[in-house]
Amino acid sequence: MIENLKLEDFARQLNTVFRATLPAGRFLEFTLIEAKPGRKSAVQETFSLVFRAPAVVRAESATFELEHSEMGSIAIFMSPFKSDAQGIYYEAAFNRLLAPGS
Repeated sequence: MIENLKLEDFARQLNTVFRATLPAGRFLEFTLIEAKPGRKSAVQETFSLVFRAPAVVRAESATFELEHSEMGSIAIFMSPFKSDAQGIYYEAAFNRLLAPGS
């Protein structure tokens, strides 16, 4: 489940592809290019992920059902925030509650 995934789980998958199915049976491949730590306290941690997708389709902010060869199926809310010659960049932000003693 997504709530159990940690920054380290994603950091191990840098530069790998997550595939999303779009409406009308189209696909979009997102490459995870950054896993950034945020704040961490005794009760919560934050982190963000940056994905890059080809500029062939610009998807709006949405929850994408992503498929990954190691992580399986994961639903992640992502928003586009910039584009350049390499593609369109999307960010996902996580705010995760920690179990006592984590």
